[in-house]
Amino acid sequence: MVFTENCSKMQSTSGSLDQLYSSSENVCSDAYKPTIRLQSKTQETQTFVSPFENKKVLLDSLLQGKASQNLQGQNIFVVINTSCNSHPNSLSAKILTSQEVLHKEIQNQAFEFLITDNLDLTQLEESAEADPCILSITPPSQMASAALSLPATNDTQLSRLQHLAFTNFKHAYEHFVRKQNTAFAEVAVIDAGVDCNHTDLIGNLVAGCGMNMINTSLPPLDEPFGHGTHVAGIIGAVSNNSLGTTGIAGNQVRLHAFKVLGVNATSATYTFNAIQQAILQNVDVINLSLVGDNPQIRIPVLEQAVADAVASGIVVIMAAGNHSLYLGQEALVSPAMAGPSLNGAIAVGSLDASNGLLSAFSNFGNNVEIATAGAISSTSANGGIYSLAPNSSYQRMFGTSQAAPIVSGAAALVIQFLKQNNVRYSPADIEQILLASTDRVPILVQNGRSLNFSKLVRNTYDFAGITICP
Repeated sequence: MVFTENCSKMQSTSGSLDQLYSSSENVCSDAYKPTIRLQSKTQETQTFVSPFENKKVLLDSLLQGKASQNLQGQNIFVVINTSCNSHPNSLSAKILTSQEVLHKEIQNQAFEFLITDNLDLTQLEESAEADPCILSITPPSQMASAALSLPATNDTQLSRLQHLAFTNFKHAYEHFVRKQNTAFAEVAVIDAGVDCNHTDLIGNLVAGCGMNMINTSLPPLDEPFGHGTHVAGIIGAVSNNSLGTTGIAGNQVRLHAFKVLGVNATSATYTFNAIQQAILQNVDVINLSLVGDNPQIRIPVLEQAVADAVASGIVVIMAAGNHSLYLGQEALVSPAMAGPSLNGAIAVGSLDASNGLLSAFSNFGNNVEIATAGAISSTSANGGIYSLAPNSSYQRMFGTSQAAPIVSGAAALVIQFLKQNNVRYSPADIEQILLASTDRVPILVQNGRSLNFSKLVRNTYDFAGITICP
């Protein structure tokens, strides 16, 4: 059971943010000198190769090697260029006439389609290759959040936000969050929706809150999970408003909520279409605290969508998953598997803030590119990250779902600062600043990277050509 309290009871009694997060320590101390130099990611990874580069149809996991299998009665996941002129007898025309195109402004849109004709894989491939409007065909996939719920508490003190202390947030607050601004970082939270009226969030939401990809006639309300509200709060809960929490990006961010998870609606088609919509809206950062529900099967179409977003200038932050497995060897988690080969997309693992070690539940390995607090303690009943919950309340949750938005918030702070100072950047630049702003610790992630906001401040100012340290 989850117990929550109304916002009117959530005011901090431990002082203002200025008191809590202003530090007497100098960010220019040698203790915060970056230890990892900025470098090209191509030195470490290969360039992303589209899974659809050589063929449109990837149904191996569905057919299990039986190419001659009759596909009648099978569901498939089809991506169609809806602005393309379909031949009346083509497969794309058949799909588009049988289903409503809900998101007319999205050019590349995903559909689930039940095959009713008597055909095998070869015939489907021939039909797809002859149809210029079809971009890809894969098995249908389901999505799940990458968080583990914990009971809410009445712990409302700002000083209890241990994930902020663990990451040296104090210097980020001083040099980023508390500064006056005229520019904002636009962040898409593709999740279960949000509490659009949460008193500790509403000031940082875009007009209209966002989009419900499951039913576009409804607002993107976070029902019944609470997961999306929690993630959004970690990134962008309103700063310095006398309520219970502050988001990493504070008031420097504008949040776009995309609801793709529902009670009986978890299809990857919603996530794909949300990414395409976020591209259309020119957001700066996409947070994906969700994974395919089967850790042994990749979802290539989602990884391609992540590549599309990065190519459009968007930084994509993804939860690495909570399977306690080696990512890329024991677990093939999408969309996180796109991160290692994309300059501008990052797979994030979880650390326990109580000891700085990799959380017991977190996926690990060289394909996990950075880690940060996704739990206070993954063995404690009160060990979750403290953030927002629906109905203007608060709760604790833990998982790589909670680590990812800390990195998304960090990316948003960097982008807002660079925008404010008219400094040009690419998604690859933002990734390199983040990966260089870490401590090397004995954890099983790429180069042992643990996010350190003090180093982030110095690297961001250096990248912008603004002197912060003598």
